Amino acid sequence: MLWESAMKTWFFPLILIGVGGCSEYHLDMVATTELLSPLDERFADVLGGDTPRADAPIYINEASTLWAWYPQRGELDRIGDFTSPAIEMTGMTDIAIDKGGRMVGCTPLALYAIDPTTAETAELTTLDRQGDLIGLTFLEDGTLIGGASDLRVLDLDTGATLETLNDSFITSGDVVALPDGKLYWSVQGDFDDIVTYDIQSDQSGLFARGAGQQIFGIAYADETLYGFTGTGAVLTLNHTDGEAFPNNMDGGWYGAATNPVRWSD
Repeated sequence: MLWESAMKTWFFPLILIGVGGCSEYHLDMVATTELLSPLDERFADVLGGDTPRADAPIYINEASTLWAWYPQRGELDRIGDFTSPAIEMTGMTDIAIDKGGRMVGCTPLALYAIDPTTAETAELTTLDRQGDLIGLTFLEDGTLIGGASDLRVLDLDTGATLETLNDSFITSGDVVALPDGKLYWSVQGDFDDIVTYDIQSDQSGLFARGAGQQIFGIAYADETLYGFTGTGAVLTLNHTDGEAFPNNMDGGWYGAATNPVRWSD
């Protein structure tokens, strides 16, 4: 079943720029290796063998297909269709990569481990709040953030929502954590806005008003923020004024992932 009409376009617009959320969540920065070792074990259990690592700067996904994108050379490589021996995989609404290069994906019903070299997919856990999860990102400490009718902290082991961070906006497609410590979040409007959210201060701000329609994926590489739309457009989002410069590619994008492993390249 395709989720395009049901999941990526079903929310009603609600834009409240600059309004604080309801977060009382404060991050305790723990060594990344301590947090990621159990994830290696989970990946090995569900995918088998060593945990595969993502190596491309940006990954983009359609509902059933994974791609790698190299913006500096304009190269788009098809990795493959999401495949699972247990279920037919379609409707992948987003993907995310942690600092160890491990890729996780989501549908509105569950979280998945993904092999970024083959697109092999295996379920990690079902979600306790089902039906609206369409965006994912990892914080530096390994915390998994979900974008839906709010921003929420997700438990990768159980699928439970641990905390609601901000419910002042409705996700249009994606959220991504950047090296500046902020979350960049596409939220619904006649044209989608990009807002920033600082977890520590619980403050939100406008980055780009009316950046584009159906911005279902956001990713960052080479000090540039990119938006990927449901019609196949790629938007270069200017850090100064948030202006969007379209650069069309084939595809109808559902999500995208920044690869923090490549930030030091």
